[in-house]
Amino acid sequence: MERISLTDFVDFAISSGTPKLTKVKQIKNRPDDYHPSRDFYKKIREAIIEFHEAGKTDKKLFDKILKDLHKNKIEHYRACIKGYKKFLGRKKLQWFSPPTDEWSPSGISIRINPELGLTFDGVPHVIKLYFKKDGLSKNRVDIILLLLHHTLSSQSLSGTKFCVLDVQKGKLFGNESPDQSFMPLLLGEAQSFRVMWDQV
Repeated sequence: MERISLTDFVDFAISSGTPKLTKVKQIKNRPDDYHPSRDFYKKIREAIIEFHEAGKTDKKLFDKILKDLHKNKIEHYRACIKGYKKFLGRKKLQWFSPPTDEWSPSGISIRINPELGLTFDGVPHVIKLYFKKDGLSKNRVDIILLLLHHTLSSQSLSGTKFCVLDVQKGKLFGNESPDQSFMPLLLGEAQSFRVMWDQV
């Protein structure tokens, strides 16, 4: 069974026409071995997780990430730090380990791996982080929220809110009851992905 990331699947699903085939080729031809140099936002992602796991509260700690950072990353990381501080605001947050799983339709396995589990305002939030400068489209948000809810709700506390955080803008998107009518479309996209994967 072929395993791909949630981000890769969403990129494929929101594309149309030949860009779909291009995306499949890119994923299939990508080196199998993971290397940190290909993970642009690895340092900030890990810093955010560690910040909450350790129960830290001083937002200035994020500024230390900019030290010894490659010049090509500084602008993007600075925007992420600014946006994440905005999201944190004055919230009183309590960490919990977010559930993870795989959604496996049509012979592919899609990793559903939100980075954060945070309780605030009395509500547990399972949060997928989005770091890129490009704004989050409604289609992207809807697909991510539906797959988080569909795959992880059975492992989560009642009342858990599944969310996507646009880190650079500090904006949280959530929906307690995503539109399930999109699921046949996603199943069709998964089947289409598998057919293209087998042919390229």
